[in-house]
Amino acid sequence: MTANESYTTITLYGIEKDLDRALYLVNGLINDARIAQKDIKTLYEGEKASRKLERSDPDNVADALFDWVLYGDKSQYIDRLKMKEIASLNADSLANSFHQATLYEVELHYTGKLDPQEVKSRITQNLRFADNLKSNDVPVVKPIRNYNENTVLVVDKKKALQSKIYFMQNGSPVSVDQTPTIEAFNLYFGGDFSGLVLQEVREYRSLAYSAGARYRIPQRVDSPAYFYGYIGTQADKTGEALDIFMDLLRNMPEKTERMKMINSYLELSSVTSRPDFRNLSTYILELRQKGFTEDPAKLFSQTYKTMQFDQITKFYNENIRNKPTVIAIVGNQKNLDMKKLGSFGKLTLIPEKSLFKD
Repeated sequence: MTANESYTTITLYGIEKDLDRALYLVNGLINDARIAQKDIKTLYEGEKASRKLERSDPDNVADALFDWVLYGDKSQYIDRLKMKEIASLNADSLANSFHQATLYEVELHYTGKLDPQEVKSRITQNLRFADNLKSNDVPVVKPIRNYNENTVLVVDKKKALQSKIYFMQNGSPVSVDQTPTIEAFNLYFGGDFSGLVLQEVREYRSLAYSAGARYRIPQRVDSPAYFYGYIGTQADKTGEALDIFMDLLRNMPEKTERMKMINSYLELSSVTSRPDFRNLSTYILELRQKGFTEDPAKLFSQTYKTMQFDQITKFYNENIRNKPTVIAIVGNQKNLDMKKLGSFGKLTLIPEKSLFKD
């Protein structure tokens, strides 16, 4: 069982002939969940160890900084219980929280050999849900903070041997028909070893050990997209790496000869990058939440073949080139050229402790 802002999920794998018995046991969990008080201590100790590791690893601190860039105080590292609140939890309150989750609408996904009507009958016979289940608006998508000027945020991590850098630009909601162009842009600009970012920053100049970028399509069709990029580099190469990345953002080179490769890759990947059969139903649900009413591979098969490079250029000019950019850096401040960093935007030092709720 797992839980997040959108779903409480119970996953069941087993032999088909035991389905009725398994559903009976799940029904007991749903309607009579019990938690032993002694397990609270185990929960507390596990979370205590996890949070200690968060602050010790510069990469984790960088993740927390980027989450804060996106969501502010709704960051997953801040919008959570304090350790003393976890210590004061009791078994009854946790069981009640789970009970509250069972009062919402339910989605059931089945993979197996039984006829759909037979599955429905077995579920109806063995699972009992509350009457008048509450409707839910899922998935929950946290609002992204809006930035109107170039901004540089620095967290001083004295033990950091390298600089971890994230980039972010606000975007707009994405319509279904924009998907192929965004996929083409992502492949051209940030796609693995063939993308501009990795080639220009790492391969050609050896300024980074990791680098990438993409325009991220949101989970819901009514939510805004955003651009993000990242670089992992030696501290003394931070300024130079930033110069290259920002120049790519402001003056993207046009290597039109790569378009045939992009066409071929998108056409092939649309057919081969399919979920396995056990994940197909959740994949379809995710597509619907993004606004799709049919299979993207079928919908865009001809588009992938005939796309032109000027579509990538047009998307870049309208959505990337002149947008305010947030640069978020975790590194050892004594090894950073702060004056240089200030040239990229409004510079602010962020205390590491402000990124976490302990």
